[in-house]
Amino acid sequence: MFLFRRRSSLNLDISDLSLKAGKLSKRGNDFYLDKIKSVPVPAGYMERGRVLKRPEVAELMRGLLQSVAGDHRRQSIVNTVLPDTDTFVKLIKVERGATDANLNDNIYKEVAHHIPYNIDEIYLDWQKIPGLATKDTEQVLVGVCPKEIVDEYIKVIHLAGFVPQSFEVEALAITRSLFNWRASRKKSLANRNVIIIDLGAARSSLIFWREQGFYNSDTIEFSVSVPLSGMQINKLIEQKLLVTALQAEQFKIKCGLSDAPECQGVLLQLLRPMLDDLTARIRHAVHFHNTYFEGASIDKIILSGGGASLKGLDVFLATELGIPVELGNPLINIKNHDSLNYQQALSYCTVIGLGLKDFIK
Repeated sequence: MFLFRRRSSLNLDISDLSLKAGKLSKRGNDFYLDKIKSVPVPAGYMERGRVLKRPEVAELMRGLLQSVAGDHRRQSIVNTVLPDTDTFVKLIKVERGATDANLNDNIYKEVAHHIPYNIDEIYLDWQKIPGLATKDTEQVLVGVCPKEIVDEYIKVIHLAGFVPQSFEVEALAITRSLFNWRASRKKSLANRNVIIIDLGAARSSLIFWREQGFYNSDTIEFSVSVPLSGMQINKLIEQKLLVTALQAEQFKIKCGLSDAPECQGVLLQLLRPMLDDLTARIRHAVHFHNTYFEGASIDKIILSGGGASLKGLDVFLATELGIPVELGNPLINIKNHDSLNYQQALSYCTVIGLGLKDFIK
């Protein structure tokens, strides 16, 4: 009997409201979701991606990661995501220079024009995107995060008894979970431009993705945070309808934006200002995209995150924006895709994408 060598990765998504962890493995050419779990983060432990109570967060983290890792002796190493509210990711054009050292210097000089931080206050990583270079320039995807955020995450992970293997901008992990990376995939010869709207419990973002023709690398073009979250929606329902937090969540799940008789379109009317603001921000970002990236039109929108399952949201956005909208599938690369139901999977996009990082080059 032929046995495939099994490799696994442990992955952690940190947010203000919850910690999520997942263990993925690869056997042959297939990716498996071995275990996935989340724990709530009590109020006051985290705020806007920053750790306020290090010992308490570390204790939560330790219990969660030990539960997911099991007794595998090598599973003290973990991949972690950085909060999109404090990170910057963008595809930029830079002069090549005579050497890679020159290119690196040119990247730092160019990035300084794009970020609200001093260069000495950040960690920066970059990669060339094949297929977009010219004789004199390179297209480079850069990721930036303030040092204070990364250093604090290192401290809390170490305090939990684990070792950070990598830190990744959240947008990269999300896109990795939503597109087909399996060896058997059939890639289109045409380019496509996609917006991923990731609607989380604590934060949301727009991610612009370029899927290039065969033999060229797909890439993020840029991402932007938007002031909308599942928590905000629930709070608004509680306040306006005078219901409990549990009732607000149940009403949101049952009715969404539906105008069915039992729902009467109440939630659509209630959320209309929020949704109008979201569509305005999307239009503004699309205008920037079409200007900066030389008129590349948007082919479709993909919804991800726990908020993506809000009933009727896909139809509403498609109608308002005139762009096809569909729900993302974070299990598209997972062989045992029945290990998690679809609604749950949408909340675990980041963890699943982090796990695939170790296996996809």
